[in-house]
This record gives sequence, C-alpha cells and structure tokens, in this order.
Amino acid sequence: MSTYKTLDFASARQKAFEHLSRFFTVRKENSSAHLSLETESWLIELEIDGPDEVICLEATVKLEPDFPLSLPYIYIAPECVAKLGFPPNIDTNGQVCTFDRNTSIPNPEEPEQLVEVCVRKAKSIIEDGLNNDNLEKYDKEFIAYWENDYRNETSVDRQVLSLVSEIGDLPSRVTYVSLERPIGTFHALLYSDQQQFQVIESYLARHQIPYQQSSTFYLGELEGLSPPFCLRNADVLKLFESIGLEDEFREYLKSRPLLPIVTFAKIIDDRNLIFGWRHDTLVYSRKHCRKEELPRRKYVKLLSPENHSCLVERFSPQILTHNRLSQRTSADYGKFDPRRGLRVLVAGLGSVGSNLIPFLESAGITEFRLVDPDVLLLENIGRHLLGIEDVGKRKTEAVRDYLQRNNPLTVVHTRENRIVPLVLQEPTFLSDCDYWFFCTGDVNSEMWLAQNLHLNDRNRPAFFIWVEPYLAGGHCIYFDGNNEIDWDALFNDHKFIYNVISNEVHDEINFTKREAGCQITYIPYSASILKLFLAAMFPKIFEVFEKKGRNRCFSWIGDLAVLQAMDIKVSQHAQNTDSFSVVERLVC
Repeated sequence: MSTYKTLDFASARQKAFEHLSRFFTVRKENSSAHLSLETESWLIELEIDGPDEVICLEATVKLEPDFPLSLPYIYIAPECVAKLGFPPNIDTNGQVCTFDRNTSIPNPEEPEQLVEVCVRKAKSIIEDGLNNDNLEKYDKEFIAYWENDYRNETSVDRQVLSLVSEIGDLPSRVTYVSLERPIGTFHALLYSDQQQFQVIESYLARHQIPYQQSSTFYLGELEGLSPPFCLRNADVLKLFESIGLEDEFREYLKSRPLLPIVTFAKIIDDRNLIFGWRHDTLVYSRKHCRKEELPRRKYVKLLSPENHSCLVERFSPQILTHNRLSQRTSADYGKFDPRRGLRVLVAGLGSVGSNLIPFLESAGITEFRLVDPDVLLLENIGRHLLGIEDVGKRKTEAVRDYLQRNNPLTVVHTRENRIVPLVLQEPTFLSDCDYWFFCTGDVNSEMWLAQNLHLNDRNRPAFFIWVEPYLAGGHCIYFDGNNEIDWDALFNDHKFIYNVISNEVHDEINFTKREAGCQITYIPYSASILKLFLAAMFPKIFEVFEKKGRNRCFSWIGDLAVLQAMDIKVSQHAQNTDSFSVVERLVC
C-alpha cells in the first residue's frame, strides 16, 4: 500500500516510455505533457503479421493523468480500421479494446509492464482480426458493432424501447410504436404481442401521450451479419435476395405501412434481442411526388435503382423488461424468480407505507395495489417518500406516478378509500394479491383486520408495520394467512406488549402532537431514523417472501441513549438489547 503514498506520476510515465522504447519505435506526441500531468500521447510503430504479408501500422498510446492507476488507451486511425475491414474488438474510432477497464486493476508498481502488456494485447487483437481468428467476437459483441457509426452516416438511434421478452421462443412478429411525445428521451418502442403493450398502453393513456403503431418487416433470427453495417438500400435488396425475401419485402411495401421498418432478432448469450432499421420515406416522394401527396406512402420504389445509394437509419433498442432490469439489480445467488409475479397490497401511504415502497420495488415486485384516502400535504413531506411537487395530489396517485416514472411496466391499481370500507365493499381488490401490508397507523382498523383475517377464506399473508413515538421502536407482525394469532394477548388495552417505551409511560404521556386544529396531529420521529428501521426490517420481510413459514413478530430497537437522555423509561423487553438491533418475539 506504500506505493500509493510515494507514487510519482511523471516518473512512472517516463519509466514506461523508456521500457517500451526497448521493443518498439516510440515517440512522444506532446513531449512536455508528463511534466504538467496532462493527457499524454505516444506514437508507436507496430508490425502486424497479416495472412500474406507484414503490415506496418502506427498506433497511439494515450495515458490519462492518473496513469499508472488506470490502463492506457490504444488507438489506430479510423481510416485504418475501415481499410482492415472493421476487425473485431476495435471500434470505429480506432480504439482497440484490450482489457475490461471496469474490472481490471492495474498494478501501479509496474507501469512499464502495464504499458507493454496493453500494446502487445492490441497488436494480437489486430493480427487475429486480419487472420479471421476471432470472428466469433462479431456475434458476442454484435451490439457494439451495430451501434458503431460507419463513414458519414447518421448516428444509430438508441432512443427506442423494446418490450420484447429476452427469454423463451423468438417472437413471430414485431410492432413499432411511434410516440408523439417522448418518455424521457425515448420516442418509440417495440413489442411482439399485445400483452406486452397493455401495461405501457395504460401508461401512455394516463399521461396523454399520443402514438401510432406500424407493422414491421420482421426477418426472425438473422445470422452471418458482419460489419460494416452502414446499410444502403442496395445492400438491403442484396440481403433480401440472399435470404429469399425480396418479393415478400416488396409486398410489405405495397401494403403501405405507416413507416417502412425492418426488424430482426439476434440471440446473444441466450438472450433474444431485436434490432432494425428505418427507410427514408421521403427519398422517393421528394423526387416524384408533390408534398401534398406524401400521405399516399408509395414506398414500393424505395428500392428502385435511383434510390440504391440512400442510407437506412439503424436503431438499437434499449430493453425494458422485468427480466432485464432484475439482471442488473440481483446477484445470481440472490435471485428469487417467483417474486417477479407477486402482487402486493399496501394500505396506508403515510411516512411508513410510502417509504416501504422503494424496498418492495427493489425486491422485484411488479404489481402494486395502493390504498389511502388522503391527499399529500406540505407538512407531510419531511418524512414522506414524495416531495413538494406532489403536494395536493392523492397519495395513491402520487406513489403510482413515482413507481411508473421509475419503471412504466409496473402495474399499479389504486383505491382512495379507508381499508375497512374497502374490505367490506370490494374484497376482491385484496384477494387478488399475494401479500398485504398494513401501515395505516389506525389502531382500531388494524385490530379489526387482525381479528377478522383468519375468518375469511380469501385471506392472504399479511404484514402489520408500525412505529412508536420518537421511533423508540418499530414493529412488524407477520400473519401467515392460516394460523390464528391471539391478538388480544399481544395487545393489552391497545398497547403492544413488546413496546420499547414502557406501557406505564404511555399511560402517563400523550405523545401525539398537534400542529393546528383538531385534525392535524402526528407522532414525532425523524425521517432518517424511519429509514434505518425499514432498512433493518426489510431483510426479515424478504426472508418471508423466500421461505414463507408460520406467524412471526419482529421488533426493532431505536436509539436507547436518546431515550435515556429524554428520561423516557424503556420496557423490560428493550433492556439488555442493543440500539438499532432487530429482535424476534414470541407470537402468541
């Protein structure tokens, strides 16, 4: 570790340069850069062993100011990349992809070996490409090659969402949806069946985003493609001739689709990915039609000889599926596939219920049913999930918008009602769920629910979550949906027997605060402590998701030192425990 304390960046660069000069012809492009710690570039001559001859190439070694803490970059000229036929592991800017910069940890003690290894790796990559020894890289890294810009074409459009499933069978068709107003930066999306589109369709309707749908000419899995991918109409026609689809494509154009779009599938690392391109609809029209005739969409001559040189516009969709998102948020060892289909009810979207939402969301829950009768008030936002922009909105609708801003595929149903009337009037709204979370803070309502759940043949596993004043403690009771709990034994005169604050203190002190009038009351505790409580409790909830099991009860112990300083007596159940710990209690 002492190397980091004594590291001299300028000396490390000079040491690496002198070492590399022993094996290659190298010269500094900006010789004074190492003194000022700017980005430094060296020009190096490489002799590349091709299939028939040795080729001399000039490469650039670029060192960032923090070298040797970071890897050097190796470049060859972009025109050289084209001349070599766009070999694998070299992008169109000429960067040779030597090592993964996200996972490689350079050894700063050996800057000279670091540079030499990267240069020799770059040389090997170029030689393998020339000798066709790494063609499998084209398929493995197809996305990178497809998204490259070749020559003077427009950039590949990456602002298209794909709802097409990455797993299972390849789709039989693909539909393109143009959005008149973007979702973030995305102006279009793809789907393969109506069920994929239904969730996003309701999102578009609620946010009043007009859209138009167009069928695409879908090729299925397309093999044998290799860069460069700067496709012109003539290249497309040649491709269709080679796979026997020229006549079908002309028939597709005669059907006058809203847009002439071609899509195809590639299977990469067992994932079904969709790519495609759009043809310029004005190429033929500008030359042969008046502007007012454009809606007739005579696309059939897009591939006529006079339009052969026109470039298509490639797009590379960004995948928006629950499977893709869970891959980025779950380690393989922690995946819990069934939860992706779980439906949960959250009743009570105050401070506890609203802040529980991100934990459920991160666990992969994809359908929420939200219940709360209230509007978000300004005084709520100090410890609520939402902020000032949502003040005045129904809590249910504001939380729904929060969830769908994060992921429009999340299904959310809302009811602006109190939980007991909802149970009486619309029991199926609850029975359609897999788990219930009750965070209402309404003692009577939750006691009624607790006493009646086991009597209902539509009952579901349920969590009751609440906190004590000053968040001296927080509690969660899990009802498994079958085995009755003796709630009267757990709650003596509406006081939880495992409270952290002793029940004698509760008898003496009214912890409820009143800001104004008779309606605006609250129990004091801070937002930061609330998040500590939920963060400690959620692993227990997640454990239930995975293992199910019988009824359980958990208590979280707050900051006992603060309670002592406030001269608040704690109960016997909080004695001999540590602050901020979770204790499992006996369920009667």
